[in-house]
Amino acid sequence: MSMLLDSLRTRPELRVSVASSLTEPFGPTFARLAHRHLSIPEGRFSPIALLRLLLFIKKNRVTLIHSHGFGAGLYSRACRLMGV
Repeated sequence: MSMLLDSLRTRPELRVSVASSLTEPFGPTFARLAHRHLSIPEGRFSPIALLRLLLFIKKNRVTLIHSHGFGAGLYSRACRLMGV
């Protein structure tokens, strides 16, 4: 994922946004490589984090959402159910 983020950063027509936890080993790298980053708590679902994610997606006009794992999938499916 970090290699993908690094290569996408070189494309001026793309603005890469990432929502992830800030925990090691990937969180700090994602935050550094993304044009915009939103920190999501790890290990528990948070309605407040979902609201922040929805606002982040709308504000940054995110057009593609890709998620991995149970927690990330839960957030992405909840966003879809809410019309994002």
